[in-house]
Amino acid sequence: MKLTAGQRNYLVYHQFVPSVLINFVLNAGFGWIFFQTQPVVPLLSPLSIDIKPNSISLDLVPMIFFLTFFTALIVSRQTRGALDAGRLEPARIDHSLFHHYVLHCYPESFRLAALLTLILAPTTAAAMYWHEIHELSLWDFVWFKAIYATVLAALFTPFVVLSSMARYHS
Repeated sequence: MKLTAGQRNYLVYHQFVPSVLINFVLNAGFGWIFFQTQPVVPLLSPLSIDIKPNSISLDLVPMIFFLTFFTALIVSRQTRGALDAGRLEPARIDHSLFHHYVLHCYPESFRLAALLTLILAPTTAAAMYWHEIHELSLWDFVWFKAIYATVLAALFTPFVVLSSMARYHS
């Protein structure tokens, strides 16, 4: 898979950088808003009927789901719009992984977000538990949340752009 300079420019400056920055700011803000009354955020906590998450493990689920769901919908629609308008040329991508997902539709975006949430949330919580990270201070948690969302956006956004470009061409 070889991208042209215009395709790389679109991927990096029109999708990757904004996605990473927006997710960093949003998740740092959400971390502060939802957990500001807790001096320490535990890794695990008992389930409650409170709508607000009260632990790292419970916060991972909506964070991963909504980040991947909205990234898939927004980025794929913007990329298809750029392709339709002729501002971006379609890419010839042979790898079948990029041809499988039609991310501009709700069901496919929902399924992919749910799958990633089911994989990443327990894996992250288990890794933290295994490394004996049982709680974080408020500011450590805010930084963790912001950086985790940034890394997830950095890995997921290129996949969405490339999938959109591959599906458009096929």
